Amino acid sequence: TTAAVNYNAAVMLLAEESLLPRATALTRDGFRAVFAAGNASDALAFATVPEARRARGVDTLALPYDEDGAEYYAILRRFVERYIGAEVRCDDPLVAAWYSRLASLLPRGDLPPLSCGSLADVIATFAHHVSALHGHVGQVAGEVEDPCFAPFAWREGELCGTPRQSLARASIMAATGNANPRIVDDYTFLFEAEEAKGMWRTLTAELLAFGEGVDARNEARERAGRRAYRVFEPRNIETSVAV
Repeated sequence: TTAAVNYNAAVMLLAEESLLPRATALTRDGFRAVFAAGNASDALAFATVPEARRARGVDTLALPYDEDGAEYYAILRRFVERYIGAEVRCDDPLVAAWYSRLASLLPRGDLPPLSCGSLADVIATFAHHVSALHGHVGQVAGEVEDPCFAPFAWREGELCGTPRQSLARASIMAATGNANPRIVDDYTFLFEAEEAKGMWRTLTAELLAFGEGVDARNEARERAGRRAYRVFEPRNIETSVAV
């Protein structure tokens, strides 16, 4: 599914004369250079959420992304570990083939050696990234609705983006901003075994309890004169890459 989503996004967003070329100032060669630079960057090396936080080397700030995100990741990781322990043989050749194929699709191809632990790390990390993290980096409609606040491109000497670029950006938001299922919805129909269904119910309960903690932290942030950080509110986390 992820490969299909990315393929469709490439066709809709990156093909010549499609939305991103119309919304930005990048030429075809410019897009190639951006992707080449990104793929060569250490920023795209695989890392779990805790590993990525340690790699940043910033321990002087209590960022909401870290405060809420660490707990969210831990909940996902526990669920995946429980499910693998009950339903998956980590030495299954089909699991190994899937894991190898997944590694081949990553820019660095650098997944850790396959084990039950690394399999849980990888699945939990991707679950975190395609749900809450994508909301963190992708929900920018409010920031780009004003063509003069943060235009993707502008003519030299002008303050705002052009009408064509603004329309292309709005089209991207409209095409990808549909409401999608939430992570706390009931997905027990996807599982055959009652034990697995129970695991999902446990995950849902943990996420809802986590949401109460997020609400409490947001109230404290607002009392301290800071903005509420809503990316990790489970009731609003979508199981998709919608923006």
